[in-house]
Amino acid sequence: LARPESHTRAADRHIMGLLATPPGADGWMRAYSYFLKFEGNVFAGIGIVAYILKWGVAWHWAGEPFNLTDIKFSAYWDMIIILYTTLGIYLLFASTNPACFKPLLGWAMWGGNFCHGVVAFIHCFDTKQGSEKYGKDTLGGTH
Repeated sequence: LARPESHTRAADRHIMGLLATPPGADGWMRAYSYFLKFEGNVFAGIGIVAYILKWGVAWHWAGEPFNLTDIKFSAYWDMIIILYTTLGIYLLFASTNPACFKPLLGWAMWGGNFCHGVVAFIHCFDTKQGSEKYGKDTLGGTH
């Protein structure tokens, strides 16, 4: 028996393609949807940069670049990587209908990106904890 339209699952009604934008969205919302798709893919793939490319994106020295036998893990760094990886996945979900994900998008913008960036930037120059060396050494891609 076929189910009436009112009884179909929400997932069945909201299947979108890879580059699809919210139905009926204006130009700004379509652009925002594409931006979220881009940002989500960047964050979802940050583990590859952190532990395979190992380019100097942060304070943790993960080993020699492109050497899978020389990976050095850090509990704090792993926590940051998994938070941003899962944020990337949720941003991909949010790109299908940004208006329904306002709380997540607000946290991602202010807490996840802006506030984290301010704190990280300040610590690049903090001589009391010895982390100022990362401002000089890692910004150019070396340890």
